[in-house]
Amino acid sequence: MKNVIHFLLWGSLVLLGACKKDGDADDDGGRHQTEDSRLVGKWQNESGTTIYNGRADGLMLESTTNSAWLETIQTGFVKYGDFYIKNLNRESENRFSCEALWYTRVNGTISGVRYSSESTLTISQDGNQLELDSYSPYDGQRATSILIKR
Repeated sequence: MKNVIHFLLWGSLVLLGACKKDGDADDDGGRHQTEDSRLVGKWQNESGTTIYNGRADGLMLESTTNSAWLETIQTGFVKYGDFYIKNLNRESENRFSCEALWYTRVNGTISGVRYSSESTLTISQDGNQLELDSYSPYDGQRATSILIKR
């Protein structure tokens, strides 16, 4: 039985949860989440197959035609409205540590999803592009995804 791990790149990263403003009571081991209004709006992956709804505290899955994303929805691991990027922690003006969702396949079928806390989100200077760099929580594999503001 071969396990295949995929990063939801093709429009396929999802995040669950919410972020808090700096200074809010935390239940995150002392880290404080950061909100950023530059994330607000609609975002899409480079191929345009997946659309995300950006909020100041992260990105949520809005729609997709991507087969891997659709399979995660059909199997109940993910639903529309779930966060794609969550728990943003500002590292610099345009860079945040965050959590990104990965999925894994067993024998060609999606068998689970898990967030990676080894993820970084960078906002371009003009605010129209996001670069997500993340390492798989399953095997440490690295993947990068670009999202474009619509």
